[in-house]
Amino acid sequence: WVRLPELAGTNDHIWMNWGRLNQTAPTYTTNGGAWATNYLGVWHLQGADRLMDSTTNAGHGTAGGTITGITNGIVDGACDFDANTDYVVVADSPLYTLTSNYSVSAWIRADPSTNYEGIVGTYNGNGWILGLSNGVNRELMFWANGWRPAGYYMPTNVWKQVTFARNGTNGYFYVDGIRVKRVTNATNTTDGGSLVIAGGGTNWEPYRFDGRIDEVQLSRTERSSNWVWASYMMMASNSSFFTTYGASSQRSV
Repeated sequence: WVRLPELAGTNDHIWMNWGRLNQTAPTYTTNGGAWATNYLGVWHLQGADRLMDSTTNAGHGTAGGTITGITNGIVDGACDFDANTDYVVVADSPLYTLTSNYSVSAWIRADPSTNYEGIVGTYNGNGWILGLSNGVNRELMFWANGWRPAGYYMPTNVWKQVTFARNGTNGYFYVDGIRVKRVTNATNTTDGGSLVIAGGGTNWEPYRFDGRIDEVQLSRTERSSNWVWASYMMMASNSSFFTTYGASSQRSV
């Protein structure tokens, strides 16, 4: 991941240099500096032993159960969860009480199920949940003092990027970078408990997620439709988003 102020026009380039001996990596490779301050948390979920938050907030996760790390996620590795036992818990923080505008997103690959399932959330009677409804056709939903349905039914065994973004009373659901629904009753969330990935929160244990999850991101801003689309394209179809790549070459530095 890199952080750039802007890419505009056809003549902008990103250069990658590697292979020089005896160099120390810059601090921003590990201190969260690559992520803007409006990110509340970014979890790459590259395996059961790699559940760190990449932002400066350092909300690192702890594995519950026996999470399976897989190598063929969306961005490098991902985590495969068994709904009966597996989840990631992040300690309670005021950061995860979502006030003003906010966005929640994740890549998911759902296994067949007919249960409610939490993707990520802080529900303990209060809080919020990004999840799926019960039944054969499981609908994408967001809970904050009540459910808001997306009108999109989640397929099984297929990777999908899901996003809920709030701007005032407007809430926008996106799937794979495309807006699928606007709701007009979006609201602040209440103060929940610990954040749970592959679950809706500490009080939603019977409704954990069965399947794979990658790249969970939480922000204190509404991500625009263009932003959501670009985020999806960068991860799902990078060769389409960046149209040309230069050849590698050697040079003295």
